Amino acid sequence: IFVSIGNAVSPYVSQNLGANKPRRIKKGYQAALVLDVCFAVLAFIIIETLHTQISSLFLGKDGTAFAYQVSGDYMRWL
Repeated sequence: IFVSIGNAVSPYVSQNLGANKPRRIKKGYQAALVLDVCFAVLAFIIIETLHTQISSLFLGKDGTAFAYQVSGDYMRWL
């Protein structure tokens, strides 16, 4: 998502730079930054609160407590 937003900002900046509209560039950049921060906060909240459930999607019922602990720690550090 973050890369896609960055890829969308590039032509937006180019078009507005060519049209000599620097104010629109600043507004667009700020909007993209707000979107990135919102998605990052949302991802953080989801991973921080649901790391065990996310791990169970991949480990299934065969996962040990240690495997759940390691995968949860990994997601938190990622």
